[in-house]
Amino acid sequence: GVDAPQCYAKTGVMVVQNFPPLDAVRHRKFIRTAIRRAVGAVAWTLLGRWWHAVLLLDVVKLAYFQLLPTDALAHRYLFHAGNSLVRPLWTYDAETRGASVVNAFYSGNFITFTPNSSILPARTLALSTMSWPEMICLDKESRDALIAYGLPPKAIRVSDIPIDFYDDGSPLPSMHGPVVMLFDVTPYRSYFKASRGFHNAYYTAETWTRFIDDIVQSAKRHGWTVALKAKRKKNRFNAPAYQRYIDRLAMDPDVVLLDAGIGASRAITIADAVISMPFTSPSLIATRQGCPGAFYDPGGKLSHCDALTRGMPMLTTSSELDDWFCSLSHKAGNTKPSSTRTLQA
Repeated sequence: GVDAPQCYAKTGVMVVQNFPPLDAVRHRKFIRTAIRRAVGAVAWTLLGRWWHAVLLLDVVKLAYFQLLPTDALAHRYLFHAGNSLVRPLWTYDAETRGASVVNAFYSGNFITFTPNSSILPARTLALSTMSWPEMICLDKESRDALIAYGLPPKAIRVSDIPIDFYDDGSPLPSMHGPVVMLFDVTPYRSYFKASRGFHNAYYTAETWTRFIDDIVQSAKRHGWTVALKAKRKKNRFNAPAYQRYIDRLAMDPDVVLLDAGIGASRAITIADAVISMPFTSPSLIATRQGCPGAFYDPGGKLSHCDALTRGMPMLTTSSELDDWFCSLSHKAGNTKPSSTRTLQA
């Protein structure tokens, strides 16, 4: 995109297309170059240099980008940690020609963890491969974590406002009474996780179902309305059990399903409290915005990962949820002004 007003407090035009169309002459040149790169990648792979095949798509994108005239480039190219850890090759050409390249690292967790207590949380080695010239992150703890992975301190700065994973401007619903906002992590189909090399065995449909069930039942016992903010929109990669359960939740009058296109920081403005799956950032963002937040780990599968909570409450049972709601009841409805719990664009 050209600019990121929500991160830079500047005006500008946001676009999602990084590769404007080429004119006819440049397009023909690109097709010839792409064919040569593909043939070369096959030849080198047959000779044992497999990385040529792995990098082929990135190399072809670089060839396209190099054919763009400089006046067709954006002023700034913004990425986030959810779609790119490894920096694309074409961004080096963009930087050489005067564009800035930024990665907005919205995540609040930098450690690989598993529900297997015999396996201690470990560094996420992929983070050490990042080579972004500029990064913005959630808070000082996030900056320190990135520096610990070997990234240059001068390239990393803390954002003075929350960094949302996504926000398409969908309207917020009207909510009544004390509202607890749930932030989940969508469980994926096994084949999709395998194809992407996903390593986390915690975010399963079973864990997700219990996360929702326990909180919804506890919230009802204490007179709270539940709002669920899914992380991603419905797609074919989601676990079937997840979608079936979502369809049932839609029939519950005490549960409101927010559009997945609403950003976390904007969703929190209609909440009196926030609970998220460990160790995602919405609870951290909520605390920064003056809203009580907590993690819920049903069954205490991550009790050996206490160091990752960053001081946030980690609830593990229904009784702990009940106690947490009781502790908030005396100030429910006062955490956020009632005027914020209205329809907003």
